[in-house]
Amino acid sequence: MDILRNKIVALIVSFALVLVSIFVIGAAQIRANKAVVQSDFFVQENALSIQSQLDTIFSEAQNMLTVARRYASANHPQVEAIENTFAMIDTIPHHSNAELYQAVNQLINQVEALHGNRSNFNMTERDLAYFYSIMVNIESSGRIINNNNFNQQAAEFNDTLRSFPANVISAVRGISPIYLYQ
Repeated sequence: MDILRNKIVALIVSFALVLVSIFVIGAAQIRANKAVVQSDFFVQENALSIQSQLDTIFSEAQNMLTVARRYASANHPQVEAIENTFAMIDTIPHHSNAELYQAVNQLINQVEALHGNRSNFNMTERDLAYFYSIMVNIESSGRIINNNNFNQQAAEFNDTLRSFPANVISAVRGISPIYLYQ
């Protein structure tokens, strides 16, 4: 331990230990914060997460398709458009919230158009009432998503990631920003 008695060496070793601890502890804290924000996309109290609301929208849109298929022609363009959008959604990478956002908005617009043309299907009163309740559920889920604070939290995390020393730590440790759902 004679080497540590030299003040310059002791300072260099101390500085190196501080840097290593900043990188190790900082990276762990950044990853933990990222995990908390990302989990809000998938899990929140009272099933108000974006993912749970997307699941509701997808389920209700499928229900609307099932009812519409009973009355629509085999190649009805609105039904086919919704089916094609579902196929597209299945190909979107898990981390691509922006693509998912666009596809879900497209799906909602198509479902609204199908709902708007419900009078062309000559439905029973029961199916008309169900069609209406499906649309109410989809609109409700859309409002819940719009009021969700995930994007705000993700933007704050991304701002922190761009600031010093988090920008250096994230670059060295490979920590990426969170994709916003917008």
